[in-house]
Amino acid sequence: MCIRDRNYILDPEIGTWVAENILYAVPNQAAMDALDPALIKSYPNLGMSVEERMKQEAIVDLGDFSTAFTDLNTAVLSAN
Repeated sequence: MCIRDRNYILDPEIGTWVAENILYAVPNQAAMDALDPALIKSYPNLGMSVEERMKQEAIVDLGDFSTAFTDLNTAVLSAN
């Protein structure tokens, strides 16, 4: 297979590698199904359902502080 013919985003092997090495749950069910159950037991976040992950989401309205937060974030990220 030619490298340009390979879709790395959708490739289950690549997704499995990402999940195993970065410990990030990927949106590729075939990749997640290929994970060793011991890995999921050690890192339960890999086995969380979408519903469980959504419960962990927190959206906070910063109100008037949002502009200051954005400016500070931009300054930090551009300080190379």
